[in-house]
Amino acid sequence: MSGWNNSAVSSTSYVINQASLQAPSNPWPALGATALTTSLTLQCGAVTGATQYQIYFGTSSTALSLIATDTATGSVVRQAVLHLDAATTYYWRVVATNGGSSASSATWSFKTN
Repeated sequence: MSGWNNSAVSSTSYVINQASLQAPSNPWPALGATALTTSLTLQCGAVTGATQYQIYFGTSSTALSLIATDTATGSVVRQAVLHLDAATTYYWRVVATNGGSSASSATWSFKTN
C-alpha cells in the first residue's frame, strides 16, 4: 500500500504510588473507659490521605456492625451513638479508606454506667 507506514506504536504505562494509610488512633472514649453516659459521640483522629471512614460498633468485639460511613471534620472523625444500654460494654473500630487502600484501628471498648 502506497503511503502507509507500518511503524510500531509505543505505549507507556504508569504506576501510581499510593502511600498506605496509617491506622486511625487517639479514640474517645479512651480504651477501657467506664461510667459513660448512654448517648455520646465516638471520636478519633483523622488520617492523612483518607477520604472516608467506616465506623463499626457493637457489644461483641468479634461481631461489629458497620453503623456509618463518614468523612472527617477537620482533624477528627465523629459519630454519635444514642440510646445505648446502661451497664454495657461496647466495642468499636474505625477503618480509614481512600479508594485504593485502607487501614483499620485497633478495636476499642468502653462501658456505659
